[in-house]
Amino acid sequence: YCNRADTVSDSYNQWDCKQCGVSQCRSCSTSGSCSACNHPYHLHTGTLTDSCNQCTQQMHCSTGTYCDLADTGSSAYSSWSCKSCGVSRCTACSSYSSCTACQSGYHPYDGFRSDSCELCLTTSHCSPGSYCNKEDRASMTYDKYECVQCDSRCAACNRDGCTSCKAGYHLHKGLTTNTCEQCLDASHCGTGEYCTREDLGSSLSKKWECQPCDSKCASCNGGGARACTSCIS
Repeated sequence: YCNRADTVSDSYNQWDCKQCGVSQCRSCSTSGSCSACNHPYHLHTGTLTDSCNQCTQQMHCSTGTYCDLADTGSSAYSSWSCKSCGVSRCTACSSYSSCTACQSGYHPYDGFRSDSCELCLTTSHCSPGSYCNKEDRASMTYDKYECVQCDSRCAACNRDGCTSCKAGYHLHKGLTTNTCEQCLDASHCGTGEYCTREDLGSSLSKKWECQPCDSKCASCNGGGARACTSCIS
């Protein structure tokens, strides 16, 4: 820029060209001003002095980064630069701990202190025969969601167990979990069979299945000859 230099005498003025005082500035009118920056820097008009920055808005940064105002230690000027998003698998963010878009196959979750990219937020994000489960964590900083496979007999399920069953199985609503069973009563079994409940070692865990009647029974309500309700002719 063209600068009027101080002279010993006031009888004449001396003018000379001075280097712009703003780093990466290519056009200025004073030492602390800037009207255009070198490529690929962007102009920020400050209160006391201008600056040329890597970014002044989000669109100047690449995927997976955000435009951040750095602490320069002085209120006289600002310094902006592109910083990497702090959330794993995040492709778009506005701050270190925020996330507005994730890599393919992941979904942005708005957390209490920090956002995250999760495999699922609802069961619709999971494949058939699985559900979206929120993992219990000791830390309240963030949650974790993941798709969990249903029991092999379930057509659909949630944290409480099966919500519907595959063909040939019947929904049993238990005290703590819902299961799909081969039978719930004799009408679900074939001729010469009865429905029995097998104890799996817990009063809350039972398994229902069809068992053959005694060889002398045409029909029965349990095992052994004494459980016959009709006999083979």
